[in-house]
Amino acid sequence: MTVFIEDLVIQLGDCRALMSSYDSQVITSFIEQFFSNIGFTEKQSILAIKLIKKYKLQLELKIGKNIDPFIQNPQYKHPLRILTSMRSIKITVNEAGVKEIEAKFPYDENIITKIREMPATFSKRWDRAAGSWFFDLNEESIKFLVSTFDNQSVRYDGEFQSYVDQSKEIIDNMENYAPILTHDLIIKNPTKNLPKITAIDVIGAAFQARRMGVTLWDERIDQYLNHEYTNTVAVKFLRNDITKSFDIFNDFDSTQCLELVVKHLGPTLFVIPGGAELEKTKLAYNILRGMGLEEKNISVLFRLPAETGKNFNEFVKNNQLNSPISDETQVVFVSNKLPKTIAKSGIKINSIVNMGFNSAHYSLKNFVKNHQNYIVFDQNQRVKEI
Repeated sequence: MTVFIEDLVIQLGDCRALMSSYDSQVITSFIEQFFSNIGFTEKQSILAIKLIKKYKLQLELKIGKNIDPFIQNPQYKHPLRILTSMRSIKITVNEAGVKEIEAKFPYDENIITKIREMPATFSKRWDRAAGSWFFDLNEESIKFLVSTFDNQSVRYDGEFQSYVDQSKEIIDNMENYAPILTHDLIIKNPTKNLPKITAIDVIGAAFQARRMGVTLWDERIDQYLNHEYTNTVAVKFLRNDITKSFDIFNDFDSTQCLELVVKHLGPTLFVIPGGAELEKTKLAYNILRGMGLEEKNISVLFRLPAETGKNFNEFVKNNQLNSPISDETQVVFVSNKLPKTIAKSGIKINSIVNMGFNSAHYSLKNFVKNHQNYIVFDQNQRVKEI
């Protein structure tokens, strides 16, 4: 009967209490690797045999047989992996006939982390058989790969190099390619079906453009934002990456910025922390009413148990904030979890104001993660520099 080295390592897993911390961690890592159907590298196979020899007595007592024959003539369940020493990026065609970007490189924890932390909108996959990562062929993937492997020796094939050159041309001459808001308050280089700007002021137009995904402006608008418009919080928000969070606080400029968000980037989801439902909801309600927002435009989608949340429930009822989501809804309040009624209603949330995550359910945390126009509201601090 053949006994594979992988089998001996798995048996060693039951002996980890007798091992050093380092050896135990190595054995655990190997076992996790096997469960993913990943074989040893050559260096790993040498280390595995070394550990088997080190704990030979304990292993033989456990399995009840002499393991010398299996060590002297080692057999492996999975073929040994040959690690690539080259970094290469090329264009390939998948089984569906669609072009993809294939990136092959030696294991690098920093690069792997960057790939795994890519926003959900990026399509990427690891192909174990090919030993490569595959990405959709688009501008975002090209920019990500070029920046990730910057200052490293990488071999591009001719087709990928061509795409890189084209992207550089577009970036260097962005005003000729990308949608951009001009001082005439129109979108230059609009994509198909992009709505027209209806605002008659620069700030309103900039917020409307952001809603459409347009975050570039011409020089005259940039000058206006830098030197004429006085609300620095709103300017910083407009300059903030649309996928990154932004901090605001309970002061005049922040409130004015929040009003612009609700007006131009709604519907807006307000997240209320557990344990402070009445306090935070009252604070948000007073700010919204100060903007002139009517009760019919606000929908609170959660209630508290009668024995502990009577005052909160009465506040919602007395201020007529218990309306279901409708075409008039501009602000939605939730707490702890994301109600299914949001998805069922078809409402498209364009901005989020998080007033606290106490006791939040993972569904709510996942929803706000990487969401566009994500604002964190802290009522006790002054505005931070972004």
